Amino acid sequence: GEVYLFDGKSLKLKHKLTQHTFAVTSSVFAPNGRSFSTSGLDGKLHTYRLPKADKKWSVYGTDHNTSFDFLEYNSDGSRILTSGLGVLPKLFNAHNGKEIKLNPFPYIGCVKSRFFPNEESFVSVTQSGMLLFTETSRNTSLPDRSQVIKEVPLGSIAIDEIGAS
Repeated sequence: GEVYLFDGKSLKLKHKLTQHTFAVTSSVFAPNGRSFSTSGLDGKLHTYRLPKADKKWSVYGTDHNTSFDFLEYNSDGSRILTSGLGVLPKLFNAHNGKEIKLNPFPYIGCVKSRFFPNEESFVSVTQSGMLLFTETSRNTSLPDRSQVIKEVPLGSIAIDEIGAS
């Protein structure tokens, strides 16, 4: 699992990162362009600072419910949402890598999760064809928490770059 960073103008190789021991499944830049994150089949999530590409923090999956197949930053770059085939979505503080605990029920058999533009919620699609809408707390005086606010059968709903339509 290698990640290559190129200069956008000259197309010259700037950095080659070899932190993953298996294939890289996702790479995503923070909205401000000052950092980026990668995930791989090795169950690792790494976040790097730019322009030097030095590692900021890493998370290592420790159980069968950890897979970081897809990554997404929210629009202000403060959170990273991870999801993977058949595993629980996970939410991380993008600045320090601390996991924001989510209620584990009913995230069974999730396929992919995406942030909504409001950054307070996300939607997950399950293998059984359900959409799970989850809202998380951003109140700094309270611990982060989540609650599934609606569960609907999947019909002709698509998840696009903006959210669900």
